[in-house]
Amino acid sequence: MYVDIKKYQASNRKCKYLSPIVLVLALAGVVNTAQAQTVYSTSFERSKFLGGEQLLGVDKWSEAIPPFLNAPAAKITGDASRSGEQSIIVRGEDLYTSAGITAPYDAVGSYRRPLDFTITAENPKIRVEADVLISTNRPKTDDQFFSLTISARSGNGEILGEVGISSAGKAEGFALGQNPGDPAAQVKDGIALNRWHHLTMILDTVNDTTQYFIDGHALGVALSAPSSSNILLRSAMGVFARPDDDTDVTGSHARSNYAARFDNFRVSADN
Repeated sequence: MYVDIKKYQASNRKCKYLSPIVLVLALAGVVNTAQAQTVYSTSFERSKFLGGEQLLGVDKWSEAIPPFLNAPAAKITGDASRSGEQSIIVRGEDLYTSAGITAPYDAVGSYRRPLDFTITAENPKIRVEADVLISTNRPKTDDQFFSLTISARSGNGEILGEVGISSAGKAEGFALGQNPGDPAAQVKDGIALNRWHHLTMILDTVNDTTQYFIDGHALGVALSAPSSSNILLRSAMGVFARPDDDTDVTGSHARSNYAARFDNFRVSADN
């Protein structure tokens, strides 16, 4: 089960101006509000995206993923959105076990958008961002039982950045080379469930760093993220669920009580 979040839409749609913290970051050059080169951008609206259909295979979202990464689980939906009429939903109940392949996660959904974008000296900073939400009728968990992320991968195959939110009510940013399930390098508490949040990562290829933000707030300092590749291979949305009733978390948990939502996914390049 997961809650109907229609009632959360109105308050979010009123916040269309820059908040003071975002304005300060923009003036400092950390969050750039100027025009940038769009690499890819979508709000999952009609006519390309038809409600009820699978995401993968639409608008070049890759179908080339193994079966255990749950391609059919990512659906286009009109029952909630951060803006516009549609978004993407991945219901926990639609995530099938990987039978140990993705341990410590019992089930993973990976939804990839190939980019093959060449990063140049004129536009050396890559921004990957999306609106995200974890929907549930359960209180926060004591650990990362159910989580979602956005990520970016280089032409060498490195994950240059990955940031997300979890059922523990935390935002989590990961360092280059971290193994699946490792504790996040950067964590911010107090993240509300059943509400939209805006995730941003900035890949600075001049300084070989990645920095993470949630709702305009930095999770910490920029992390080292060196790569010899000047190709941004792809971006992705991921959903992760530990085993139901996982002994590493307190209480009884089932992923059928959760859903991950994504909207306004964008990749851009600027200086």
